[in-house]
Amino acid sequence: MSKIHVAIIGAVAGVLLLAGCSPATSDPQKTVEQTTPQQEPAEQEPAADDYVMPDECMVLALQPGVSIDGPSVAQCAVVVLDGYGSGRQSIEGDELEGDVSFTYADDDYSYAGTVTADGDTFDITYTGRQTWIERGDGAVRVDAGSDTMNPADATRAELWEIIANPSISAALINTGGMWPVGEPQTITLGDGSTVNAYPVASPAPITAGDVQAQDLTIWFTEQAVPVAIEADVAYRGLDSNFRTTFFDLGSPVTIDPVG
Repeated sequence: MSKIHVAIIGAVAGVLLLAGCSPATSDPQKTVEQTTPQQEPAEQEPAADDYVMPDECMVLALQPGVSIDGPSVAQCAVVVLDGYGSGRQSIEGDELEGDVSFTYADDDYSYAGTVTADGDTFDITYTGRQTWIERGDGAVRVDAGSDTMNPADATRAELWEIIANPSISAALINTGGMWPVGEPQTITLGDGSTVNAYPVASPAPITAGDVQAQDLTIWFTEQAVPVAIEADVAYRGLDSNFRTTFFDLGSPVTIDPVG
């Protein structure tokens, strides 16, 4: 199990236990600084046609100016992604960018894809809470404590896990506070399609374990499907601004074991 997961797994478990238990709170009087309003969200959804909004998301008041408590935001995102169970992610950041396919169920997150870091492109797989990197000469398990492990690879793997794993984002969001809803915006997903979604932004810097995030924002469609997360993240001396988008939710994905 990675150092990141050890540091944050207690907070993640709290998010999962919340599902179906916590009422959301909205404050219509709360106002936030807003960007130029855009058109109201259309019915377009980046997900399968049989999507039904979970009960945990019914309490989200996705209206500009309303604020929602962090635990309710977190549990909705977790329940929706867990319900789909799979999909694709596109991630852009200061240190890493790429596309991966993922599976997600009961905090069991796995992914596989191709990423680029500082001009270095490689395949990466995360399964069984272990990360493997492949450059054409055999998969190498990432072990930050190994004398033979390239420190840059270990750093990249840890950073990717932070920005890619929905449970880590959910644990950060779950830390509390009232999250204001902004005007709907057009979000471009990793496959080039667009969807209108409401930004729900952190009211202040937040921390879970060794991970700190500033300006964390999660975007939900009108049907409460999470489609994007953006934040400035710091972890043990590493700092990165990133955005990840979720698309092709529910599409069949198989992550093969490595090693």
